[in-house]
Amino acid sequence: MALEIYCDGACSGNHQKFTTRRSGIGIVFIEDNEVIHTVSENANDAIYPEITNNRAELYGIYRSLSIFDEDCEGFKTVAIFCDSKYSIDVFNHWLQGWKERGRDYKNKDIIDKIDALLQKIRGKGIEVSINHVYGHSTNEYNNMADRLAVKGADTTCFA
Repeated sequence: MALEIYCDGACSGNHQKFTTRRSGIGIVFIEDNEVIHTVSENANDAIYPEITNNRAELYGIYRSLSIFDEDCEGFKTVAIFCDSKYSIDVFNHWLQGWKERGRDYKNKDIIDKIDALLQKIRGKGIEVSINHVYGHSTNEYNNMADRLAVKGADTTCFA
């Protein structure tokens, strides 16, 4: 079986102080061209202290993989779709080189968690791909993930 996951991160107030920004994630799980699960969450506590759009996008990938890992039995492939070119490039182009050269990198905390999950899932014999989809276009599932991320950013933040 194959699963598609569309994820997005949103961050409002990118030009404001970190403490006044709001971030959220939206995730849409698709099996056989049908939506089987959606997630909308506030991400402030998870990506604090740097609440940025890139961190929200990365956290969307992390939560997607975390949820998938909890119930991945029977799946042979999972394709993650994200409109963040930065997030995709981290895992498809840059991370291996950074590690080989011993370089430090921004957003290391989230990136390393994602990398560990990718290794864990692939260790179960599941093929995982991270793919680009154009944001704010005609892809209904990416647009749905975007709406869910904005909704998540608008929910309660910082207790």
